Amino acid sequence: MRIRKQFSGLAAACVITMAPALASAAVVKPAELSDLLLWYRADDLTATTAAGGSVTSVTDASGNSNDAGTISGYSAATFDITDVPTISFDATLKDALGAIDTLGGSGVNDVTIITVYKSSNVSDSESRPMGFGGTGIDGGSVQKNINLANDPSLRFDGAAIASYGTSITADEYFTRSVTRSGNTFTDYFNGTQVKSANQSLSGPIVDEFYLGDLHADGNPGGGGASDHQVAEVIVYNRALSTTERQSVENYLTAKYYSNAYYRFEEGADGAILSDFGGALDHTVNLNNGTGVNSVSFSADTANNAVPLTGSANNLSADFERGSNQRIVVADDSSISFGDSSFTIESYVKFETLADGTGSRQYLVWKKGASAAADSQLDYGIVFAEQGGYSATSNGELVFVQGNGSSTHSVASGLVINDATDWHYIAVSFDAVNDIVRFILDDQVVELSNTFTAAANGLDLVLGGHISGTGVWTRYDGLMDELRITGSYLELNSLLNIPTPAALPAGIGLMGLLATRRRRG
Repeated sequence: MRIRKQFSGLAAACVITMAPALASAAVVKPAELSDLLLWYRADDLTATTAAGGSVTSVTDASGNSNDAGTISGYSAATFDITDVPTISFDATLKDALGAIDTLGGSGVNDVTIITVYKSSNVSDSESRPMGFGGTGIDGGSVQKNINLANDPSLRFDGAAIASYGTSITADEYFTRSVTRSGNTFTDYFNGTQVKSANQSLSGPIVDEFYLGDLHADGNPGGGGASDHQVAEVIVYNRALSTTERQSVENYLTAKYYSNAYYRFEEGADGAILSDFGGALDHTVNLNNGTGVNSVSFSADTANNAVPLTGSANNLSADFERGSNQRIVVADDSSISFGDSSFTIESYVKFETLADGTGSRQYLVWKKGASAAADSQLDYGIVFAEQGGYSATSNGELVFVQGNGSSTHSVASGLVINDATDWHYIAVSFDAVNDIVRFILDDQVVELSNTFTAAANGLDLVLGGHISGTGVWTRYDGLMDELRITGSYLELNSLLNIPTPAALPAGIGLMGLLATRRRRG
């Protein structure tokens, strides 16, 4: 089952059921706001730790050196890439990581904790995946600890803020934000406030921050035991404003709640994707792809870090046309769009130019991996030769759709005519206003598109196209950071934001809505 979650209200027994939508605030990387205390990103471990490997330390990305390390008497965590990369804690083990004296032992007053995680035990107040202090680890200090509990509640030694009137769904990722401003503590699930209450503390919160079995008490498997998978944790030494909090939550939404995101980060230079689980989807939707004919990893990347998220970028995917290589992603409703809005982005570097029918560069093509006419296509992106798919120049970026009986192409006028450089491309379909927006590096073009497409039940192919007679045309080159999002994204929500000078007249970075209602 694919998982996209959003808190759906405040009534009793509410559950998280769909993906969080982008709030109206901008997307802001955590380090762009002041008083960042610590920042743990599990995806940073892909460059150093194999799947299933022990995690004995997590580097603090805030630059404050508040690294989390192993704790005496506790086991190390585990690196898990079953779905999104996570720091994983096992209910049957006494495992935890911690950062001691994050403020030099002076304690924490106002604070904000923002995290993406999931847990198996969501009914027990002793199931606590993270927080400052914990009686099971450090003996506690009455009312000076704050733990995020899964029942759900906020727990202090000797006190609690509970009775939320909602619940967390077991084994489903969500974004949780907690702020303390004075004596007021507020808890948000996927951007929606679910609890706000006052709790007087006898002094500053202890400044030891922990992940894992905060209340194992030497009894793994007992009360409060839970599997926890923590994707990211961001902590500020102050209460963020509403806009600031939303901007950081937007960063997490862009990173984890797109419809599919292939980062190609799990292996090593020259290694085969299939030896590392294939093309892993780094969102909660688990749209993992299967590499065909030994698609490999390459250390040649578009950049050292993704501009939108700041995540390290160490590897890309290398497709060799002569080996008939491609990636196949099983059909799922989260990647089937038809006549609804969506955005597809990637970095590309060609090894041959698109100057003939057999040298077209097919980036994505949702028509399956068996012979079928292009009229059966849901959506596709191709760099075509002059005359192919309405292209007027060799190497022109073209968007293609089908409806079961016919095919429609929109040629962008944007061209890649080199086989040496990396390029960023994005194609966004606005089904409300009948617009296709193309981006190639810092070039932005918007064109009308009145064609009504139809979704299909066929697989998505990355790097290949099969004709109605069974002839394959393959991509030849590198792909990096391929992301699919089920909305017409604002320009400032793209992985690579074009410069304002490149924008057509009348378009501003904040001028486009993150999500738009579908036309009737």
